[in-house]
Amino acid sequence: MPRPVSILSLCFVICLIFSGCDPYPDGPNVSFKSRLSRVVNIWEIEFVYDRQTQKDVTEDFVNYVAVIRADGIYEGRTYNALLDTTYVQEGLWDLVNDDMEIRVLFTEPLINPDREFWKILKLKDQEIWFERDQVINGDTTLLEVRMIPGDTIPGN
Repeated sequence: MPRPVSILSLCFVICLIFSGCDPYPDGPNVSFKSRLSRVVNIWEIEFVYDRQTQKDVTEDFVNYVAVIRADGIYEGRTYNALLDTTYVQEGLWDLVNDDMEIRVLFTEPLINPDREFWKILKLKDQEIWFERDQVINGDTTLLEVRMIPGDTIPGN
């Protein structure tokens, strides 16, 4: 007959494993850090792929940094070296749709559309992959974006 302690230990281990599982298509399968704590960071672009044209468009986003804070504040910063200026898009962010998407609500300056939804493909401490719609000259395309932690916030 199995000992009660062994069964209890096995149940505990199974609960730990399944409570840390992530539903994202590209992983990770298991993480012991919360999704929220993995999203909060200073992120810089590593790679951007336009799924519609099937082209690498990383160069269009090379000076972009997303600052995602634990208090729900979002800042998108783009540095223009030619003008030595930084454009800042402020807003709020949260995890939605069972933590499958990051919703960004733009507050300053007001733009249309005023929000984006980033469908999370991969969420690790050192990388985040997501898909999002991008409107370019009135046409909507689907971008796959891969970001890694940035060292600094540009324009500070």
